[in-house]
Amino acid sequence: MTYIAAALAIAAAALLSSRSAAGTTAYPRIAAVHSMLDLTATSTSSTAKLPPIHTVGEITWHAKGYLGTDVRIRGYLLGKEGGDGILSDEKTGSITPHDLLVTGPGVANMQLGQKFILEGLLIANTRLSIGRTLYILEVSSALKDS
Repeated sequence: MTYIAAALAIAAAALLSSRSAAGTTAYPRIAAVHSMLDLTATSTSSTAKLPPIHTVGEITWHAKGYLGTDVRIRGYLLGKEGGDGILSDEKTGSITPHDLLVTGPGVANMQLGQKFILEGLLIANTRLSIGRTLYILEVSSALKDS
C-alpha cells in the first residue's frame, strides 16, 4: 500500500471510529472510501506476486530451472526472423545460442534496439533451424522498458 493510501486509511479509520449514539457510522461516505482502500490494498499486494525480472543470460545459461514456467525477462530486441524476435542482453552484436527467440502477440511490431520486459512461457527450441537459439519464450505480455 502506498503512503497516501495508508494515510487515507488512517484518516478514514479515525472518522469511522466516531459513531453516533445509535451506534451507526456518522460518515457513510467515509465508510465507502475505506472499503475502496481495502480493495486497493488487496490489488496492489497481488502485484508483488509477479515473478522477478531476469536477464536473458540468467535464463538461457541456467534454463533447466525455468523450462516450462512463466518468466519475466528484460532485454533488447537484437534481431527479427519472420514474425519472431531475438532478445539479448546486448543492444547490438551477433546472435548467439544464448540469446532468446521470442514469439507471440505483438512481437512482430517490436522495434530493433529497444529494451523490453517480456513475460511468457520458456520452452526448449526444438526447431533449431529457426532462431539459432536454444530456447523460446512464448510471450504472453510485453512492456517497453525505458
